Amino acid sequence: MVIAYLMRMEMLSGKEALASLRQCAQASPNPGFLKQLDLFERMNFKVDRSSPIYKHFRLKALGYLYSKDKKFDRLKLRADPEIMSNESSGSTYHCKKCKRILFFQEQVIDHTPGEADSEFDDMFKNMIGEVRNKNPGDPNQCTSIFVEPIVWMNTVEDFVSEGKLLCPKCSAKVGSFDWSGSYCSCGSKIVPAFQLQMSRVDVITVKDGVKKKKNNKHDKRRV
Repeated sequence: MVIAYLMRMEMLSGKEALASLRQCAQASPNPGFLKQLDLFERMNFKVDRSSPIYKHFRLKALGYLYSKDKKFDRLKLRADPEIMSNESSGSTYHCKKCKRILFFQEQVIDHTPGEADSEFDDMFKNMIGEVRNKNPGDPNQCTSIFVEPIVWMNTVEDFVSEGKLLCPKCSAKVGSFDWSGSYCSCGSKIVPAFQLQMSRVDVITVKDGVKKKKNNKHDKRRV
């Protein structure tokens, strides 16, 4: 805590803050905590929940906790975007069949085509097995969207390591989850994986939303 405080207040790197602390006290942070301090530094000395690296870290942490006893804390799931629809400033993703909001752009886990997400592997070792559906992939083809686990994903239960993701309104299959991870068609590996198929969702961009608001205002004037 003292190291993090020095980093934030003095704008020091993790190494500099640790060196400063060691001038007046004995300190030997474990490698995992040093990695978290590095993450803190890369987020400009704050906890930025919208940061891609924070979302990757949080996903890995959930996967690690699940790998230990096949349980997870539902309080750590992201809020239902249907309830928070007025709070999003980015694109929204809807069920193609019933148009129910499934997730926001800020809940998407970015991935690089053809590359495995391995940045935090040294922190969360011994996570459940190897990914089974290994796929070299086509870097020019990406058919999946990976997201953080969300409250509406009721099929994600304790002791169930994989399964389907169903729309909470119409029960249409929109994707799948696998705590041991999965590959996108582009070859990128995400562990754990909450994977939505792009063919099963519609994307409404910010510009589309602005246009709709303008059209509604125009219609009201005409009425």
